[in-house]
Parts: sequence; C-alpha cells; structure tokens
Amino acid sequence: MSSLNSITDLVPLRDLRLPTNPSLQTINTWWREGVNGVFLKTYKLGGVRCTTHEDLISFVQKIGEDSAE
Repeated sequence: MSSLNSITDLVPLRDLRLPTNPSLQTINTWWREGVNGVFLKTYKLGGVRCTTHEDLISFVQKIGEDSAE
C-alpha cells in the first residue's frame, strides 16, 4: 500500500507520460470505474486530480496479477 509522502510526489493526471500513451479519458476511467475491480488511487489538489508514480505502478501490477489468474 502506498502513501503520499510529499506533495512533490503528485503528478497531475493530464501530465502522466506512459509508454502506451492512453488518453486522459482512459486514465479517468481507471480511477472512476476501475479495471476488473482495481482502481487507480488519486488525490485532489485544488481543482486538479493527481496520482503518484508509485500508485500508478501498483495499479498496473494489480491489473497484471488479475489477468494472470
């Protein structure tokens, strides 16, 4: 389980850079609706929804675990 250690760990969802380059709509679906019951952990800072690289890695790993079963 990850925790937010510093506000500098936050990355706005619109600024995420991923190898597959998913759309912002796809990333929003990850935290709103989840993927196979797994949700991307996000934080709201002012009017900006953010996540951390650690939370993103955890999300991807959990999805990978679910698909391997």
